[in-house]
Amino acid sequence: MTWTDQNIVFLISLPRSGSTLLQRILAAHPDVHTSPESWLLLPQLYAMRQGSVFSEYAHTTAAAAISEFCSHLEGGEDAYYRRVGELAVRLFADVSPPERRYYLEKTPRNNLVLDELLRAFPQSRIIFLWRNPLACAASIIETFGKGRWNLFKSAVDLYDGLDNMTCAARDYPDRIKAIQYESLLKAPDETIDELLAYLDLPVAEQLSEQFASIQLAGRMGDPSGTREYSSLSQAPLEKWKETFAGMARQRWARRYLEWIGPERLEVMRYSHADLETELESIPTRWAGTGSDLALMGYGYLERNLQLKFARYLVRTRKQKRVRRRYF
Repeated sequence: MTWTDQNIVFLISLPRSGSTLLQRILAAHPDVHTSPESWLLLPQLYAMRQGSVFSEYAHTTAAAAISEFCSHLEGGEDAYYRRVGELAVRLFADVSPPERRYYLEKTPRNNLVLDELLRAFPQSRIIFLWRNPLACAASIIETFGKGRWNLFKSAVDLYDGLDNMTCAARDYPDRIKAIQYESLLKAPDETIDELLAYLDLPVAEQLSEQFASIQLAGRMGDPSGTREYSSLSQAPLEKWKETFAGMARQRWARRYLEWIGPERLEVMRYSHADLETELESIPTRWAGTGSDLALMGYGYLERNLQLKFARYLVRTRKQKRVRRRYF
């Protein structure tokens, strides 16, 4: 079988939205193959974005040059993105067993390149997995920060990623199938059957139970969900409230909800008023406030002083000295 972009399914979400869980469930179907997060498309789909990437080769200059090159292509930038899509299809096909019908690509930060992705893969199926955004934020804190404040590291996901997803869901309703993480846990069989119908796949029995046997060994991805959950459980649905019991965290959550606003939440099929009510119902505690405020202050400095770039320069300088490239 010769693969085209019709054989590629994209699972798009914010981090900690349950995407690894859904990926494993769908991969339990005999017609679906997947692998750990590839991050394969991000460099190619960022190629013409000026000012978005820091690199040794001067990405802004490269982006301008690539854009100029595309002006000589028949079809312009659309032709470039189609060729990128064709390359990716061949690579995804190469890692998939020949009997599979679909390759499921799940890299959360693909939410940053949705416009380009839609141009590169005009016939691919796209699944959006929504989750209560406060629950996503809480899970980022617990999983990647081990309970310590770290959301400044995921600001691009929580703001740009969410905005890109809501815009795409609004602008391309015929191309995107959206489900909620909460529905997947509360009504798994109905939700899974709905997705299989969207993919034109035959119903496979007990996918919600068989997913435990699917292991995605790799450096990238979510280690905790695979480790902690071998069956579907509604336990994660209320965990976020404990994480946001701190005074400083509640203040951040209120401002974040205000930024998201009712319109974006309506696209995601959540109620702004209900989330506000749930947040206000959480008993406030002062424990840990000092640490949270200190880390929030550090996060502000890191974003505005570009401290991560300074760390990058120091690290690469050391590497070059080891290789005796610089004195």
